[in-house]
Amino acid sequence: PPRRRPKKRRNSSNGRSQGNGMSFDPLGGSLSFGENFIVDTGYADDLLVGAEVVVPEFILTEEELTGSVLFDRGPDDPLTLRDGADIYFEAFISHLTYNIDDNLFHGTLFDVSLGGADLNSPFFNPDLTPIASPFLQELEDLLDPDSPNHDPESDFYFTFSPFSDVSLMTSELTEFASLSGENAMFLGYAVPEPSSGVIATGLVLIVMRLRRRPQLSRTHR
Repeated sequence: PPRRRPKKRRNSSNGRSQGNGMSFDPLGGSLSFGENFIVDTGYADDLLVGAEVVVPEFILTEEELTGSVLFDRGPDDPLTLRDGADIYFEAFISHLTYNIDDNLFHGTLFDVSLGGADLNSPFFNPDLTPIASPFLQELEDLLDPDSPNHDPESDFYFTFSPFSDVSLMTSELTEFASLSGENAMFLGYAVPEPSSGVIATGLVLIVMRLRRRPQLSRTHR
């Protein structure tokens, strides 16, 4: 797949937070994310705040000399926003690309389902729970091909921005490491590589505080 970095659309709801977020295990090449909780959607009193964000595991599959590393999704699991058994949002990511120069992971979200979507909506899923969320309502409006606000040139992105250099902390993906960082989901546009990095130009933006689940101590050979 093409190695294209996203830039966000203008005039966004905006939010920022940080915490522990990502672990890399060189034994299986696995990239996993800890407990993620939504702290801001850009809307006051959005009931989606506090929901858990469950991110699937990814497996290292390809390293390139062009400055990017590819991780394919491991289990065929979606990314979900949920509170216990109540699932409000579901989408899939086929792979994550890690841009070494920018120290950024990014992937495109597809097959989106939204809790509370109308029966005739392309985002309807009877297994999801409705929730009063202006963020999800705006997202449906922007993603729906029949909406006047839909931009067919934009895509829906998931990104993770580590606060430490991944290549350095993992000795170029040869050692175990857990890193904190900033996690986001937003609508935006693809930027062909090479570029100067992610250009923050806005639209729907949701950022989660990432808290890694406690893990048993492990010895790696």
